[in-house]
Amino acid sequence: MGHLLFAVALFVGLVLIVEWLFLRHDEKKRADKRFKTLDQNGDGVIDRSEWTRKPKAFDRIDRDHDGTLSPDEFRRFVARRARRR
Repeated sequence: MGHLLFAVALFVGLVLIVEWLFLRHDEKKRADKRFKTLDQNGDGVIDRSEWTRKPKAFDRIDRDHDGTLSPDEFRRFVARRARRR
């Protein structure tokens, strides 16, 4: 009985991990698609002139304070928002 319970718990854990990985992948794809839309000039970053939301939000997302949003900074922002939902 103990081995069966362990096997079931292990299986459920693996299913949850795989589901989490797929969600992360889907989240990354959505963030990358949105990033490309916002990066109007295609230079690989979003600058203030391309940002369509509140300036304070830009400042929070711009972790290195270089005046641009890198793909990594933008993905982290999207991931944080997704976890809040």
